[in-house]
Amino acid sequence: MAYFLSCMTNMVNPSLGHAVIDVLERHDCEVVIPTNVQCCGTPHLAYGGYGDSRPFLPGHNIKLLLDAQPDFIVADCATCGGTLKEYDKLIPEAETFTKKVYDISEFLVNRLDIKLGSKLVEAVATYHDSCHLSRGQGVTAQPREILKSIPGLVFREMPEADRCCGGAGSFCITHYDVSSLILDRKIRNIKSVAPDIVATGCPACKMQIEHGIARHGLAIRVFHPLELLAQTYKDG
Repeated sequence: MAYFLSCMTNMVNPSLGHAVIDVLERHDCEVVIPTNVQCCGTPHLAYGGYGDSRPFLPGHNIKLLLDAQPDFIVADCATCGGTLKEYDKLIPEAETFTKKVYDISEFLVNRLDIKLGSKLVEAVATYHDSCHLSRGQGVTAQPREILKSIPGLVFREMPEADRCCGGAGSFCITHYDVSSLILDRKIRNIKSVAPDIVATGCPACKMQIEHGIARHGLAIRVFHPLELLAQTYKDG
């Protein structure tokens, strides 16, 4: 496995990276993390820098990841994974690369049998579909399957689970008032199912939802599904 370490995981939420590695190794995967990969290129593309990102970031990352000779390439960030899967739109000869790329939840469910630990995760959880994972990659059932398989975890589907949280990259900064209205609706939907935990496959959505939870004074924690799965191994 070549694990594409996203900027958000590496710099903001390294515990997610440890969880991903733990889960993959417990599924008998050898994990390689190329240390010199660059940003996936999404910020450049989102701001119209097609010409800037095409010759450098995809080509650089493709070479480093393929040099590891992986059978598969996984990403824990919905945005990064979606962009990696579309590198062939920037560099046509990258088709071999893009066919190897999976979101981590997609890979566990579609390519492996999920191995669970013995520790109970006694909590009520709901799931937020990030736009880049649900609309961008079509990955919706797999994270839910992981959550529903976790011993002790009660899953409750929130209303409008696939509605945007208002994060949208830097939109939550440049248009904070509008973003906050969108976020408030998401928080109301979360509150309606009274969870202890919100799970999401996007580190940026995690940050945005945590901001909304703090603004509303709620005692709810936000995790990636892989972090919850990794918790089941803590006794074993």
